[in-house]
Amino acid sequence: MDVCAGGSTTGGSVTFDNNHNEACTITGLQSLLSCGSSFVVPAKGSMTCNVLPNATKGTYPYTASCCRKRTNPSVVYQ
Repeated sequence: MDVCAGGSTTGGSVTFDNNHNEACTITGLQSLLSCGSSFVVPAKGSMTCNVLPNATKGTYPYTASCCRKRTNPSVVYQ
């Protein structure tokens, strides 16, 4: 999913795609994903995180440092 748009998952893993010319720090998904409270998606790259086995279904908003002038995206775990 695009780091600035968010998306949905039914479990397994989530891959964040960063099409920006700068690295993007993602924060706020520590209760959903295995990558921790803060992780970096490289410039023009991607990063995959596993959904935690104890995560509950719901909407998880996050902050992405490279997404200026946009509302915070979210991951919807269904």
